[in-house]
Amino acid sequence: MAKLTDQNSVAPSKTTRGVCLYLSVMRRIRLRGEANGAIAKALKIKSHNTIDRVTDGLWSLGLIHPSGWVRVKGSHYPQPTWRIGHGEAPPHPERGAVKPKRCPAIELIAFAAWWRELESPSSRRELMAASGMGSTSCRRLVTHARALREVHVADWSKPHINGDYAPMFMRGGSADKPKPAPMTNTETVRGQYHRRKNRRNVFAVQSAITGASLPLIGCWPRSVSTTGS
Repeated sequence: MAKLTDQNSVAPSKTTRGVCLYLSVMRRIRLRGEANGAIAKALKIKSHNTIDRVTDGLWSLGLIHPSGWVRVKGSHYPQPTWRIGHGEAPPHPERGAVKPKRCPAIELIAFAAWWRELESPSSRRELMAASGMGSTSCRRLVTHARALREVHVADWSKPHINGDYAPMFMRGGSADKPKPAPMTNTETVRGQYHRRKNRRNVFAVQSAITGASLPLIGCWPRSVSTTGS
């Protein structure tokens, strides 16, 4: 498992392509509600067509919607100003009613699934399973989101009894929840004892039903004989 760094020490990714760009665009929209030209200028994207494709895709997936129309210098038609979330677009001044285009970009669809999964605390494995992203892409996006304070560590889970705690990520810029202290040797031994005791209690019930003899303390047979011993 990759080491989790403190949120304040994480630098935003310099990537201006792919899933990191999608998150950066959504952040600009959430904070400013800007049009595509202003977003491209703020993110230092030379091609406005790139931002057009991203915003159209985010709109078609219900992550953003037009909140109004403004005239931009150099453009023949009024451009939309965006707002986060699903909503109805106001009529275009010249074209009337408008609808989002179909999103063909697989990366955008994966990003939308990743973003929706963060409505509740989710581990990296759960984010990967929901979005279909690989471990590297998911880790890079989580790091970028934490640097922009769009995602924080909401909780910690322990996938394995003897393993380390894993962070559970969630939307929002709240402070990261501190990582729990590791278990002491006494707590580890006590937990192992209670697990062995619980297994023996389960086998005692099976023994009463099948007539099989109880194993020694700490032993756990692979199967229970139905003919007794």
